[in-house]
Amino acid sequence: MAKKKIFEGRNAYTYTIPSYMAPYLINSDPGDMSDDEIEEADAFAEEVVSEHGNARFIPANDGETYFGMPDVGGLLANCMDVIVIAS
Repeated sequence: MAKKKIFEGRNAYTYTIPSYMAPYLINSDPGDMSDDEIEEADAFAEEVVSEHGNARFIPANDGETYFGMPDVGGLLANCMDVIVIAS
C-alpha cells in the first residue's frame, strides 16, 4: 500500500489517493463529496492513524495528478500522491 522513505530521520509514507479526496484529507474541505465518499476517506484516515500515529496528509509532487490505481477506493481514478510522516 504505502511506499516508505526516510525524511529528516523519520519514516515517511507515500499514499496514492483519488484526487477528489485531496481537499478533504489535506484541508478538511469536503467540497462536492458524497456522504459515502466522506465515510470512505474517514475510514482511510483512521487506518493511516492506526499505522503511523497521525493522518496529516502533505501533497507530494506539487499536487500533480495522474490516472492510476489509488490505495483507497479500489477503482482507477485521477490520482495524486500524499505523504504522511510518522509521529
